[in-house]
Amino acid sequence: MKVIRILFVLLVAMLVAAAIGGAIYGWYLTQSILQRTYASKAGVDYWATWTLRNNLFTASILLTILSMITLPQRSTFITFLSSYNAGGPIVNRLEPRAAIAWRLFEAALFFGFYVSTGGYAITGQNVAFLMMLVGDGSISVTPSQVALMFSLPFRPGASAQTVIDLVPAMEAYQLYLGLACTFLAVTGARFALSLATEMMRRRRDLLVLLTKALMVGTVIMIMEILAVPMWTVNAGTWMSYLALIIALVACVTGSIVFAVMRARSGSVRARLNSKIAQLEEDHARLQGELMALRQEYEAGELNAEDYPRRVNLLMQDRAFISEELRRLKLERMLPLGRATRQFTMVAIILIVMVVLLPVIEAGYYGIQMSGDKYIEWKFNYETHKEIAITNWAAGVDEMETLTLDDLTSNATPQSEVEFLTTVRQWDQTASYLRMKNQIGTNWMQLADSDIVYLKSHEYWVAPLKFDYESITDNFINQHLYYTHTEGLVILDAYSGDIIEHTNLMTLLNRTAPINFYYGEGAGFGDVVFVNVPGFEEVGNYSFQGTPDYTLHDFESAYYIFTMGPEAWSFMGRDLDMLVMRDVRDRVQSILLQGLTTDSDPYIVVDPQGGIYYAVSVFVDYPLATGYAHENYMRFMGVVLVDIENGGLSFYEPPTENETFFID
Repeated sequence: MKVIRILFVLLVAMLVAAAIGGAIYGWYLTQSILQRTYASKAGVDYWATWTLRNNLFTASILLTILSMITLPQRSTFITFLSSYNAGGPIVNRLEPRAAIAWRLFEAALFFGFYVSTGGYAITGQNVAFLMMLVGDGSISVTPSQVALMFSLPFRPGASAQTVIDLVPAMEAYQLYLGLACTFLAVTGARFALSLATEMMRRRRDLLVLLTKALMVGTVIMIMEILAVPMWTVNAGTWMSYLALIIALVACVTGSIVFAVMRARSGSVRARLNSKIAQLEEDHARLQGELMALRQEYEAGELNAEDYPRRVNLLMQDRAFISEELRRLKLERMLPLGRATRQFTMVAIILIVMVVLLPVIEAGYYGIQMSGDKYIEWKFNYETHKEIAITNWAAGVDEMETLTLDDLTSNATPQSEVEFLTTVRQWDQTASYLRMKNQIGTNWMQLADSDIVYLKSHEYWVAPLKFDYESITDNFINQHLYYTHTEGLVILDAYSGDIIEHTNLMTLLNRTAPINFYYGEGAGFGDVVFVNVPGFEEVGNYSFQGTPDYTLHDFESAYYIFTMGPEAWSFMGRDLDMLVMRDVRDRVQSILLQGLTTDSDPYIVVDPQGGIYYAVSVFVDYPLATGYAHENYMRFMGVVLVDIENGGLSFYEPPTENETFFID
């Protein structure tokens, strides 16, 4: 039985090791496939992109270190868990080996967490991305800018342009704020756990509880003050700012005062415990004497006159001792009993410091800003800047509004005729209903139709996508046969005529068949294998381009194994594969954080008849300042995805956008 048990344990260990090893190799293989794909098809270093030039790992290491700054052999979390388990001993200090093992485990957890979040701090700052920007010199912050940002609550009249000019510095400041707040947040969590542990003890020390509670408050106040540069400011904001500073001073002072009082009360507590122990012994002794008197009386050794007298004397002594014990135990529970005046003064000072200024702000500024001072103190100082900065962030501050007369003032009869013959008579819904009858197969559907300008005329162009349910009934159909869709449907936006056959090829200046190996829809989300010996693709057409990746030997065996039993007959073969075939996903996967793709890619055609999906790329970046109620939005450019070979080409706007706040 022992041998069987050992073999079973070894088997389980081998299975676990194989699962972990397989997961690691699978991740490595996926990275290799994407690295090769984007290097050959886009000229982009995929690894450098998603790791933000390795800043992801640097930031995660920094955040991990900041999250683990504590006493080497102490673990607040383990102490809390041991306190929660009332039946076991409380673990206040770890053995050296246990401490090392715990720190390594904790480091692995923190590092994995920060990498999985993309290098974000616990408090939400994008540390890894900001490290890359600061390292590139795209954003920076100087001490004078930091001083200006922290002085803004005292300068409500600062213009919107002043805040806009500070935006790059605010973003750089977010890097240091994220690092600092990670340390503060984890430290505050440790204090909070320690406070909870203290509250679960049978004998609670009030001074210790107050000290730890104020330390938690100190951490919260520091984090709030560090976030001041991102505040919106009105006439009364300076009082909230000042109240935070005073609250911080109060928390720090209070925690120090209570800690000192606790330290000084140590010898007093020892004497108090000694008195209580002595009185408890005396109380037990008197109880014993009472029992002895009763036995003597029952044995006839005491007469009826002496017994009541001696019992009364002992009862009086016992009552006095009981009363003194009750008082001393209450004093031990409330150690401030002998320092009532001092405690009261500290409490009053804390309450006044924390409450007074916010009350004044609410009473003086708040009421008036809701009344006749709204325009002067609220709208001009705060709301007006929110409008201006939000418009700037959204990129609509320079929009121009024109009337219909402005658009038609230079019209001529000839231009009006040209306009009327090119205006869209068919909208998207009507054109879609007309075009969907042109498909002619049960495994394809129309993708979204878009207006395309070809040869000085507008057309509704709808590429085809897979009917996903029709192509996913087995492995061969899903991954080997239905590798592409065939053709696209074009409708004249003015006449409503379908452009077919020869006219279609003439319009596109193309003679080759139109096959979409890369497109839109769920069907393009699957990996496909092309040029597989013994298997034909739909339409008897073969992929003509360079595959994204070719699986060899063990790569093929592992990858095909993960696809399930239906695929296992292909294990070990050299397989050409196409990956990331959905055009939006293909582009989004190599965009930096803060960039996003438009939800509606559209078809474009080059003069040689090449067909591409145009995927617009935008900056969509959340700004730190509270004045911006929209993300920072700017058009970055267009990525063209070749529908046949998946090649990516990048195009900037015709003119460089000088309004970008980063390079």
